[in-house]
Amino acid sequence: HTLFFKDNGPGIKPEILQQLFEQYYTTEGHGIGLNFCKIVIEQMQGEIQCRSGKDNGTEFIVTFPKGA
Repeated sequence: HTLFFKDNGPGIKPEILQQLFEQYYTTEGHGIGLNFCKIVIEQMQGEIQCRSGKDNGTEFIVTFPKGA
């Protein structure tokens, strides 16, 4: 089971993208919840990824094993 969340915004800078899921990482007070999301998803044997590119928007992919 895979969920895709995509926007058409300006994208996330590569240096931010590398730290996006780290504990306590935030940009201007936003984004701190992504670490919590990752922890919960991984406890359910799932995976979360983020793809982003300049002027190509951002896409989050959340995958859960079959039967979850």
